[in-house]
Amino acid sequence: MVTTQIEPGTNVVTIEVGGDLGADEMAACRRTLEEVEAEHGSLRLLARYGDVDLTRIAPRAYLEDLENVPLVRHVERCAIVAHQRWVRAVSELGGRIVPGELRTFDRGETDAARAWLLS
Repeated sequence: MVTTQIEPGTNVVTIEVGGDLGADEMAACRRTLEEVEAEHGSLRLLARYGDVDLTRIAPRAYLEDLENVPLVRHVERCAIVAHQRWVRAVSELGGRIVPGELRTFDRGETDAARAWLLS
């Protein structure tokens, strides 16, 4: 499952990730990000990861996710909220190639992540 929610009037998009991940959900997420970027010129992302079963990710979902790469240059800030250490570690590694700021937070730190994102 991948869902998105736009904070009205802002460039902040919350992305919830958990369970099975399908290609259609990934494509819908990308369309939302493209819309917000077109309207505001940049993105601030709050990505919250629940339990993700890597064996239940549709192969096409990986390809759809790669379609997001051009959007990376428009990310001002990205807050990753996850309880899994591997998700935070991979995110921090990826943060080295993202031109904007990226920080990781533990699952219980969603409010702190949102505050940092909006500061």
